[in-house]
Amino acid sequence: MPGENITRAIAHFDLDAFFVSVERMINSSLNNKPLIVGWESERGVVAACSYETRKYGVHSAMPMKKALQLCPQAIVIPPSRGQYGAYSQKVTDIIAYAAPVYEKASIDEFYLDLTGLDKFFGCYEFALDLKKKIMQETGLPISFALSINKLVSKIATDTVKPNGQIEIKPGTEQDFLAPMPVEKIPMVGKETTLQLNKMGIFTIAQLAGTSKDTLRTFLGKHGAILWERAHGIDHTPVFTDLEQKSISTENTFEEDIADIK
Repeated sequence: MPGENITRAIAHFDLDAFFVSVERMINSSLNNKPLIVGWESERGVVAACSYETRKYGVHSAMPMKKALQLCPQAIVIPPSRGQYGAYSQKVTDIIAYAAPVYEKASIDEFYLDLTGLDKFFGCYEFALDLKKKIMQETGLPISFALSINKLVSKIATDTVKPNGQIEIKPGTEQDFLAPMPVEKIPMVGKETTLQLNKMGIFTIAQLAGTSKDTLRTFLGKHGAILWERAHGIDHTPVFTDLEQKSISTENTFEEDIADIK
């Protein structure tokens, strides 16, 4: 097929501690303070937390009681529900105006297909300029990574947060992923991690070095998918019709939350 051998350029943009950042835009006195967004009810959980609290082990979806045991000095505030959607839309509008193809994967996360833009200007330079524009116009910190696919870019973004950027050059995906623990692969949860650990697989390099057939035997059809991910392979396109998903994370805060970023 024509264009089959074109090297893709996929950027992943992720707003840093988005709910916390919005709360700080609303109330600047919260800047640089240990902050938790959530409810202090009996079953309350952490919807979001600042980087100042994360160094104590606090993370999203953690029971509030445990979070306050780890970081008793944290300031807890309830979520400003309507504000998150409004700020997210500001970022979306900036990206939609600048990027030829983009996907809003969640309220604070975007994928951009920049393939072919290097004919006119560098893809990394384009992404960096866009990051600066977002921060200047919204005040929100944001990180991004650029690589040949969504998988590698998403993993890479996490390595440079907060307020960072990185480019994984084509052909270096496996070297980049190799030393990381297997749980860094998106969708590899506790159960799969435990199964892999029982097989003696702890790093992505070890996973990549395991045969696809062996992984299929132990993990079923997901084993083959994991093998591809360990090799930095991901052909998933950047979808443009998933906007309706973006506000869903605003709707459940007070009770236990299964998985909020």
